[in-house]
Amino acid sequence: MKIDFNNLPGGKHSGIGDPHWLSGSGKVDRKGIAARHKAAYLAEIRARPRKPARPETIAKAEAVSARAKKHEQARLVKVWNTAIGLLDRTEPRLRDLIERELLDVAGIDHTRVGDAMQATEDLMTRVGPIRVNAIKKAFRYVRDKLDDPKLMGRSLAIWAGTIAAADAHRIEMAIRSGLLSGMENTEVARQVVGSQRLAGVDGVTEITRRHIAHLARVTLKRRK
Repeated sequence: MKIDFNNLPGGKHSGIGDPHWLSGSGKVDRKGIAARHKAAYLAEIRARPRKPARPETIAKAEAVSARAKKHEQARLVKVWNTAIGLLDRTEPRLRDLIERELLDVAGIDHTRVGDAMQATEDLMTRVGPIRVNAIKKAFRYVRDKLDDPKLMGRSLAIWAGTIAAADAHRIEMAIRSGLLSGMENTEVARQVVGSQRLAGVDGVTEITRRHIAHLARVTLKRRK
């Protein structure tokens, strides 16, 4: 009579064999035996009665989860505020540049359209890159801090490009309209970046801040 030491009956699980370490390799289906043992073990632990968690344990787990969510929300707020701060740093430079470059052009009644357009175009060759680079830097920072760098189905690169183009257009229109209206250079600068007394909320660059803040709110709602 031949005995297969790799599949002995009996034991805790009747009919299920135990792999024998003395057997030579290739003589038995070791993977099949291991699979049967694994299936039997999983069936046993699944059949064990489960005790419900105590109320105090559930409360502690919920408190930990709430603290984690609150911490994540605070982190995201800080990330977006930092991004907006990168844009805010450009505004003193823009104010100084606009006031200096328009010193001999602004404040003239009945400024010709051609002169206003040329002055605006010359100024935007210096103002535009400052803002574009700042917006790129801000969105690169956000991208590095977010787990999923997509918002409403669009990548942050697309959002940055769209916001930068709209920002440049608003600044250009504000400068041109200010020149055509006969505003002084300081008034044109105020129309672009707002007044210092009101923290810039009355300038066209405030619209860009609001657009980025809207994206921040979308991110926060998605993480709730």
